[in-house]
Amino acid sequence: MAQRGGKRENAGRKPGIPNRRTIGREIVSDVIFEEIQKRNAGQRRGMTVLETQMNFWMNRAAKIQRDNPNNCDKDKDFRYAMDQAGRFAMELTKYQVPKFKSIDTREPPPLPKAPTEQAPAAAKATKTAKVVDITEGRPDDEVGNIYARLVRGAR
Repeated sequence: MAQRGGKRENAGRKPGIPNRRTIGREIVSDVIFEEIQKRNAGQRRGMTVLETQMNFWMNRAAKIQRDNPNNCDKDKDFRYAMDQAGRFAMELTKYQVPKFKSIDTREPPPLPKAPTEQAPAAAKATKTAKVVDITEGRPDDEVGNIYARLVRGAR
């Protein structure tokens, strides 16, 4: 008995061959892709539009500056043109390649201070850990016994 598609030997669709539905999807997706390409053929990319606008406003500001070189910084049209050019330039930097990023540099942290001797009153106030000596005899308390077994087992 055959494993796929009928009673005869080697009947049915072979492994790796796409079925009708998959082939139909591929044909439809190719047609849709071609339609999108045709529709967008005459359109400019966002980067080109931003660059065109930036150049327009820079040329406008340069013309105002050429016409009135002494008082151009006080002229409202000049300031507006420069603001617009700067705005479009800022938006354009997102699309520039390679993309430059700012690097945040900070001062290194200060070196730790050398340990100073504490006053005797401060030394008495600090608590110290209990020292367990496992080389001579056995510790008296239960925690010491557990710690001693752990240390002896690690050796």
